[in-house]
Amino acid sequence: MMPKPKLLFVCNQGENRSRTSKEIFEKMGYETRAAGIYSDAQPLTRELLEWAEAGSENRCAGQKLVHS
Repeated sequence: MMPKPKLLFVCNQGENRSRTSKEIFEKMGYETRAAGIYSDAQPLTRELLEWAEAGSENRCAGQKLVHS
């Protein structure tokens, strides 16, 4: 059995947008976590980044990132 893909959702507080996304993708079979960037949020920690294998951004090398 293949491991579930991991998704880390990050927003300001880690409670609304990222929590909603987390719940939706969990129902689709992903392993998920949510965090926020503000001090009163569920903190975005090194452990969460390592869990999400955040160092694997090289998979997107050469792709243009678009910010809205």
